[in-house]
Amino acid sequence: MKLRNAMSMDQLQGRRVFVYKNLHENCWSVRDKESGHVVAHADRVELSQVQLKVGAAGRERVLREQSKNVHAGLEGNLQTLQLKGFPGQRYTHGQATADAKAPELVTYNPYKYSSFVIKADETPVFQANRAVLENDGRSVWITRD
Repeated sequence: MKLRNAMSMDQLQGRRVFVYKNLHENCWSVRDKESGHVVAHADRVELSQVQLKVGAAGRERVLREQSKNVHAGLEGNLQTLQLKGFPGQRYTHGQATADAKAPELVTYNPYKYSSFVIKADETPVFQANRAVLENDGRSVWITRD
């Protein structure tokens, strides 16, 4: 799918974005917070200063209508991006830092949870230092303080 509002890699560098799973394109959609436009489709995204967000009204609509809609995702500063269909090309901003804790796998299911949760123990989670979103079955890994 060609994006009408696509941004160059230089323009995306360090921007605040909202990332959500795009079920139609089987990738992550990256929406620029400033413009509100989807600016990239990616197979892999890394974010820093992350907030894990679930819109209550959107979740209620899913529960009521039994139909999926975009109401949950991760907001953060874009660090790296691997565009959909270009596995050899990777955009990197900044330096990766060593986190004190091991990454934790998170999940979200609107029929079971009202927020993102740590998959291992179902503890609600709302923010993280870093997040890595992989296109390998919807994996989202976070590191926290």
